[in-house]
Amino acid sequence: MRYLSIGAAFGACMVAGTLAASDAMAGSPTDPTQLYLSGALLFSDYKVTPGGFNTAGPFSNAFGTDHDSTTGISLAVGLDNLVQFTDSIRLRGELELESQGNPNFVTNSFPGPPGPSTFFYHTDVRSLNGFANLFVDFDMPMIAAPLTAFVGGGIGASNHRVSTNDTVVSGSNSSTEFAWHLGGGLKYAISNNVELFAAARYMDLGKTNTLLNGGANGNYTLKHNVVEARMGMTIKFGPLFGK
Repeated sequence: MRYLSIGAAFGACMVAGTLAASDAMAGSPTDPTQLYLSGALLFSDYKVTPGGFNTAGPFSNAFGTDHDSTTGISLAVGLDNLVQFTDSIRLRGELELESQGNPNFVTNSFPGPPGPSTFFYHTDVRSLNGFANLFVDFDMPMIAAPLTAFVGGGIGASNHRVSTNDTVVSGSNSSTEFAWHLGGGLKYAISNNVELFAAARYMDLGKTNTLLNGGANGNYTLKHNVVEARMGMTIKFGPLFGK
């Protein structure tokens, strides 16, 4: 219910912004609000920070971090020129769904800190993320007329499927966690209705808790943080409220 409420709240904000933009366009020469679709390829540095406690040791699992490079895809539907603040500064909003691929991690297990470890957790993660995003676009005519910079972020949820095994204890789990991101990038218009973009962002995808052997041997937690670069294309459709 918490994630449904978050999505409903952002949806209401986007509708309210659209109505405000419509009223503003009635009395001033603003650009029209347009529906758009976008897709992107993702290149990510996925970091996990382990925690929890292994009662079979016994020892803490909070020891070290690991990274993996992943690729993925993202799809979004949004409203461009949702609100126009000035001739060159505008607000847009979108709903986004992305897949982070299948990163793999190795973190320390037995005997635990201060080590050295002789057993290791081998962990597979699959993440599917959904966000409600808001971005502020800044035209950059002093550099190139078709070039636009943007900054923004979003909140939403990340569904993680985690499977881990150190050859003595193991566990798997699927959970949905609160997620957020902040970032920015550049867009380049190759026509009135098509843009290319490149962007980077930081994402916090929450913390998962996996029971080891059903809880009989403690738990294994992971904090999920991602630094992501993306390249993609946006296709705009006709004005929603006329010229």
